[in-house]
Order: sequence, then structure tokens, then C-alpha cells
Amino acid sequence: MRAFLDLISSPAGQFKPKGSGEWAGPCPLCGGVDRCCAWPERGRWWCRQCGKGGDAVDLLRLRDGLSYRAACDALGVTSAPKDKPFAKQEKKSAASPACDRLPSPAWQEQALIFLERARQSLGRPEALQELKRRGLTLQEAQALGLGWSLGEWHERTAWGLPEGKRMRLARGLVVPVWRGGKLLRLKIRRADETEAAQFGKWQAVAGGGNGPLVVGKAGAPVVVLEAEIDALAVFVGLGGACVAVGLGSAMNRPTVESEPWLRSASRILVALDRDEAGAKAAAWWLASYRAALRWGAAGAKSPADM
Repeated sequence: MRAFLDLISSPAGQFKPKGSGEWAGPCPLCGGVDRCCAWPERGRWWCRQCGKGGDAVDLLRLRDGLSYRAACDALGVTSAPKDKPFAKQEKKSAASPACDRLPSPAWQEQALIFLERARQSLGRPEALQELKRRGLTLQEAQALGLGWSLGEWHERTAWGLPEGKRMRLARGLVVPVWRGGKLLRLKIRRADETEAAQFGKWQAVAGGGNGPLVVGKAGAPVVVLEAEIDALAVFVGLGGACVAVGLGSAMNRPTVESEPWLRSASRILVALDRDEAGAKAAAWWLASYRAALRWGAAGAKSPADM
């Protein structure tokens, strides 16, 4: 642990413990004071100011300009995949996170234009009906930044995607996922149930990034759910007294950027669906976070159904 902290520390200052295995200090790349978070037991770091992060190999490649092989040689390791901790002798933690992958600038530009248009359609009768089914009022949905897609066709290249057939954005409820003021990804709950049965209830807009939806202030108890819209509904239903995490899928994991909310929580309620996939994923959370507690819906598959 000490070796990792020495590696990422800079002349600007040393890292100091914040609790729950998290340390903070100046970024070794941009120099942002106290903006860099580190989890030395897992060999991970991430800067809130410049958005850079990763493991020890990533640090040497970004800071010192080393190749992947040269960085591994400098650290005395044979290889260092993204999900492995810094030192060979350290036991891999089940909670070692990956980093958020942001979409391209072209994608973000087009996504923001589409989202603004969708927000203007949120008051349509079919949109209001869907919001009511989700336990949300129009005012709450507007505050959360939701929208309603009327169904659109787009050229893939305009979104920074490889050339190919035109991309259709389905009609339905639009749920944005933000991180650090940037649009990370978009999900659309298909309103056409025939399409939903054929292609799946949710459309993830191609080219978007990864990472869970997180809403709320760090330090509050966390509720982990599968669907992003369910996480927003729980957050509103509890009056904002929690941090709600929407994974997008039971098997998705937290990223480095979402770790601060989890590591600072006094309690993590794992409210994944009451099915085989949810039970398997819940076991991972219980093994990875001491504060985690299985918290299923009463007499229903999910909190949304309840």
C-alpha cells in the first residue's frame, strides 16, 4: 500500500487518508489540490479535476510517457490488466473498479441536442402516463432531466459512429446518465410494446459510455437497483435522503468514478431484482462492500413492481 502511495505522490504533496480505504491528494498529472482519489489497497486512482485514472501502469504511461511493456518492467510485473491491483503479491479485490469510458465529443454534442428536444415533449399524454406508471410527476421528471422521444432517425457518422445503416432512436421515455457535468450515456424505454418484445424494453443509444447512474450526495445511505429509472423513482420517493445507483443491468459493476458514493456510505441496500440474476449479482455486492445488505422488494420482483 505504501509503495503505491509513494508512486502517485508528487512534489505538490502527499496523499492523506479519508477513511474506508480512500486517500486524497494532489493529482500526479494536473496538480489539482486534493482532487485526486486513491484506493491503495486495490492499486487504483482517479482525479476529479482532469478525469484521468486507472492503475499504476496507467499512471506511468500517462505521467512518464512509457509504453505498456516499459511500465510493466518498471513496476516489476509481467502484466497489469485493468482489473488487477498494483502489486503482484496483493490479493485481487472483488470490488476493483474500471474507469468510466466517456463517449466522443461528437456523440455528446448530438446527444445533448436530442435530449433537449426530448425534454420539450415530456408533457405529452403518453409521456405523462408512463411517468405515472413509474411513480413520478411531471415536475419531478423535469427536475431529473428526463425526456420523451418521438422516434427519430439519425446518420451514425453525425454521432461519431462508424458509417453504416441509419440509427433509429425509439419512441419512449429518455433517461440520461451524467458524470461530472458530462453526458455519459442515454437510455430509452421503448413505448411500443411490440418493439420492446422484439428488441428489449430498453434501448441504449449506440456510442454511449459506461458507468452507473448515481444521484444523491456522498455520505448518505446507498440503494442499488438495476434500472436507472427505478433508481430515480426511489430517490424521489425517499425525498432525496439516499444515494440511488442504477446499474443498467444486474451484472454491471461500479466504476472508479462512482466509488466515492459507495465507500463513504454507512449502509448499502442491494435492491436488485428477486430472480436468479439478481441473487447472483447481490452476492458479489455483499462480498465486496462491508456496508452492503440484501434488501429485496416486499412481495414483488423489484421495487418498481412493488
